[in-house]
Amino acid sequence: GSADPPLCVVSVNKLARTHALLLKAGGFGVSILAESQVAIAAHFAGKPNSRERRGFERLDGAPVVRNCCVAIAASKAAALDCGDHTLFVGRIRALEVSERAPLIYHRGAFRAFSDKVAKAPEPEIW
Repeated sequence: GSADPPLCVVSVNKLARTHALLLKAGGFGVSILAESQVAIAAHFAGKPNSRERRGFERLDGAPVVRNCCVAIAASKAAALDCGDHTLFVGRIRALEVSERAPLIYHRGAFRAFSDKVAKAPEPEIW
């Protein structure tokens, strides 16, 4: 069955500036960026841009990126040490989903999902 309340998990590198803050915090926000938000993704990937610092809003008290694809506010349920990362498990308190397509990072580049759905070939039984 599904988790009740629903859960989310984020993996954060221990060297990240937000890691120490998340260890102390009682909750956190998760933003799944939209395909048009490459500049914001680059900002958080270590290429700071002062304009991108202004793009936040609050969802049930948690900071999330304005106009993102999905925004989640979560209460921290656990912090699990996993080598050079910590897995933060959150109980989802609020969730907002837009119609925007998500931004993905694959093979060293930002990409967007295609509207084309790949159909898997039918399996051969014998």
